[in-house]
Amino acid sequence: MNYRTSVNSTLSRIALTALLFYFAGQLALPLSLPPSYATAIWPPAGIGFAATLLWGNKVLPAIFLAELAIHYEVYDFMTLWQSPRQLLIFLSSPVNSVLRAWTGAVLVKKIVGYPNPLISAKEIMLFFLLSGPVATLIPALLSVYALVETGVIVESDFGFGFLTWWLGDCIGIVVFTPLFLTIFEPSLQSRTKRWLPLCTALIVGLALVAISYLLAHQREGLRLQEIIENKAETIQYALEDNYKAHANTLSLYHSLIGSNDTIDYQSLQIFSDWVFNTYPGVPYIEWLEASKASQDKTAWTIKYSAKKYFDDFHPISEKRHQEIVFALEPQATTDRSSKILAFGNSSRQFFIYTPFFETEQTLKGYIIEAFDIERFIDDALVRKSIEYIDIRLFQKTSDGEQQWLFPLEPKRAIPDPFAITTLKPLNIGGQSWFIQVSPDLGFLGNYYSWPVWGILAGGMLLTSLMGIGFLIVTGQTELILVEVEKRTHDLNQSNRKLRLSEEQLRLAATAFETQEGIMITDKKGRILRVNNAHTEITGYSSEEVIGKIPSVLSSIHHNRDCFDEFWKQLASQGQYEGEIWNRRKNGEVYPEWQTVTAVKNEAGEITHFVSIFSDITEKKENESRIHNLAFYDPLTNLPNRRLLINRLEKEIAIAKRHGHFGAVIFMDLDHFKFLNDSLGHHVGDELLIQVANRLQSVVRDEDTAARLGGDEFIVLINCNAKNLSEAADHALTVAEKINAKINEPFLLNAFQHQLSPSMGITLFPDNDDNPDRILQQADTAMYRSKASGRNSISFFHPSMQEAADLRIKMENELREAIDQGHFVLNYQAQFGAKNEIIGAEALIRWQHPQKGLIPPVEFIKIAEESRLILQLGRWVIMEACLQIQSWQQNGLIVPRIAINVSSNQFRQSNFVDQIEHSLKVSGITPDCLEIELTEHVVIDNIEDTIEKMKALKALGLSISIDDFGTGYSSLAYLKQLPLNQLKIDKSFVRDISTDPNDAIIVETMIDMAKHLGLTMIAEGVETAEQLAFLKSKGCTGFQGYYFSHPVTADQFAELLSEQSPQVI
Repeated sequence: MNYRTSVNSTLSRIALTALLFYFAGQLALPLSLPPSYATAIWPPAGIGFAATLLWGNKVLPAIFLAELAIHYEVYDFMTLWQSPRQLLIFLSSPVNSVLRAWTGAVLVKKIVGYPNPLISAKEIMLFFLLSGPVATLIPALLSVYALVETGVIVESDFGFGFLTWWLGDCIGIVVFTPLFLTIFEPSLQSRTKRWLPLCTALIVGLALVAISYLLAHQREGLRLQEIIENKAETIQYALEDNYKAHANTLSLYHSLIGSNDTIDYQSLQIFSDWVFNTYPGVPYIEWLEASKASQDKTAWTIKYSAKKYFDDFHPISEKRHQEIVFALEPQATTDRSSKILAFGNSSRQFFIYTPFFETEQTLKGYIIEAFDIERFIDDALVRKSIEYIDIRLFQKTSDGEQQWLFPLEPKRAIPDPFAITTLKPLNIGGQSWFIQVSPDLGFLGNYYSWPVWGILAGGMLLTSLMGIGFLIVTGQTELILVEVEKRTHDLNQSNRKLRLSEEQLRLAATAFETQEGIMITDKKGRILRVNNAHTEITGYSSEEVIGKIPSVLSSIHHNRDCFDEFWKQLASQGQYEGEIWNRRKNGEVYPEWQTVTAVKNEAGEITHFVSIFSDITEKKENESRIHNLAFYDPLTNLPNRRLLINRLEKEIAIAKRHGHFGAVIFMDLDHFKFLNDSLGHHVGDELLIQVANRLQSVVRDEDTAARLGGDEFIVLINCNAKNLSEAADHALTVAEKINAKINEPFLLNAFQHQLSPSMGITLFPDNDDNPDRILQQADTAMYRSKASGRNSISFFHPSMQEAADLRIKMENELREAIDQGHFVLNYQAQFGAKNEIIGAEALIRWQHPQKGLIPPVEFIKIAEESRLILQLGRWVIMEACLQIQSWQQNGLIVPRIAINVSSNQFRQSNFVDQIEHSLKVSGITPDCLEIELTEHVVIDNIEDTIEKMKALKALGLSISIDDFGTGYSSLAYLKQLPLNQLKIDKSFVRDISTDPNDAIIVETMIDMAKHLGLTMIAEGVETAEQLAFLKSKGCTGFQGYYFSHPVTADQFAELLSEQSPQVI
């Protein structure tokens, strides 16, 4: 087929689809009834789906245009152009038709696999389920939603409208898809025994249903016409009666006005008020009286007016009244009836002019009543049964056009499928009007006899089910024929494969005995057969493994995740290939390269597994030797320069990504060349091995100790420091540990040898991220150590070197200060709610010979890192106990003294023994002493904490949590700990009078302490406002500069002596 022929064929199919879709829609459209305006069958749904399924997506534009043409005739298109939203909703109908056809075609092609002969019941049901209920669900919802948005149906009818629309689409697809495919699908035309009888049955069923429905529909239209006629007459009579009532009421004014010149205004007002109450639509009443202005002319004056204004209703002027009555006067003597005129400011405003005569021929004046036409109609119909009826009032102009009187701007005409709209004449007040009565949106929903619709819906549903049933029955017959043909073909194929398999078995028997191990299992993993190579590799004979599962060979090298990955790959790919560690019969674990293949039958079911493997022990050993030679120093087994550079590059990348810092320590052994040359290389090698072992004993698992060559070693410190200062401190600590370890004597050839290292430290990534330059920086720093006298540590960064020098100097001065007793204790009093001293905290101070009194913040951290804190801590405990003893000997009543204990000190195994020893030496009672621990100390190793706390409590000491709220504690832990007191950290107390958040936190802490039965002390109380707030919240203990600064022991004794003897 050439290109032009193909284009012509495509265009003809598009045109044919559009025409069939359009004419089918036109035929079905009259079947749509309110309230849903959906039909019980929509043939275009089946035509559109079948065309898309058969000819592809190129017919979708035809469906769109045909649907647009159908609805163009239904909607007021000019009105739609004026509202973009309405136009968009209008266009949604053809879009939904395209979506319905496309969705059905895609689902059927993907899931059912069209083209498909539709033989099995499952395929047939799935075909119609996907193309009908599934594909039409969303388009039906959107279409009915569009009808609600455009006002065609009311929101309350949404559910019924959707079900009708959805059912109509589904039935249209079930009935008309087979008809379309039978006519236009060549492969189905050849199956005349099945498809032509189906089409015949569907056509006969449709004809019977159509005839039955049309007869019932005709009778129903006559019944509904009668209902509308009755309601129209009711409305006509009601409006005429209401006008007569108004006219009769106005005639009663004659007796009140009288025949003389006097008017009883009070009686008029009372009567007018009655009229206003009786007729709410009357806003005002006026008496327009005639008088002779001249012989030929009458003057008109408003003599009386009773008003009840509405917001949109205003009287007309006296001049306008005169113009009106001048027109009415000539005919008043011959026609004395009331007249209705519309001369108001609003089209809703009408006037009844009722003439009164003084004599038979003398006109006295007019009673004028204004009324609102809308309220006039409402009053007339207030007790009439006219629900679900649309009422319109109009008059014909001189040119025959309709002038609407009610409503002023009639809404869009409501569809009248039964053509039962009725016109009735209305002659009142000299006017010839017309009443138009038609059904509204809810009329058919309440008056329509739904059994008529049921005939159509039920008949179409039965026809569609009959078609599906016919397809299933005939499909089963054809399925049997297909199955017979298939079985015959399979039998021939089996005979051919049997002959081939005999030959393959002979070949397999030869290939089975190869040098690689082979194991065959069933689908459950039971071993069926192994070859000789399997026995040679594993040590198990075939008799020992047949009938067992392969786990008899497994080692402990693989966890559950490895086996999960094995089965996952085998299930998804049908094969697994990889390295496995198995165990021989003698217990030896060995590596093997294994390939496992799943064997499947013709149905695709796994029947066996075949495993082929080879022993790769020798290969792995060779790889390991090559790897060690490439990345490790053969003498010390430390990483060599290549592996070090590799790890340093990774550390630099990690550090840059996370903003962290690490360090490199370059170490060279002092005078190693002299020892190596004098004692021999074998002794030098032994020394290097011992140095490597000592380095590895010092560094952490995440750090790297490497040998560059000769006596040069590198320690790469993991980049977990958050700033350069922290990295420098940690590097210096590690370097000092290494220095101490290397300075210990070495035992070489039964002799001790003393050796010292020179070390240089550089940090990364600082100004450089090149590994070679970083090593060069550390090397430069190391040579600075050698130049300064060896056995020392130098930083590449001068500022870091200065900080390191200061730290080392302070550590040495600390040692000297401990030895020479340069420390003193100060005491800060703690006060109760009545300003009485209830305790004190012992605070250490360093009495430096040159620098004076140094606070603990400047030396405690160094003491912690150098572990000098252990000596300091023991001194503080003993000093505090001895001071308490001294005060008591001087007759003072000493409150409880609190001592801060560091983490390192508390974690000592003999910490409780130290406390007990100090108490015995000083002779004081344990209740004089309180131990303060930070939250970090408490939570770290909670089991050890609880054990030590219980031991301290058993001695009689009190225990307090210091700086509460700044650490990690939780209620779960607090409940377990044998505590006496919590101390609120001063960071919370500082802003309680200005920061609501801190105030709430402190209040919560106080409440929590009460509930836990603990006392509470607030630290850092410095103002009266802070004290007042804490007292108001129930805090009973206070410490801070508001009461007392830390003072010497003698000064604290003076504070005690000034207090009453009621101290605790």
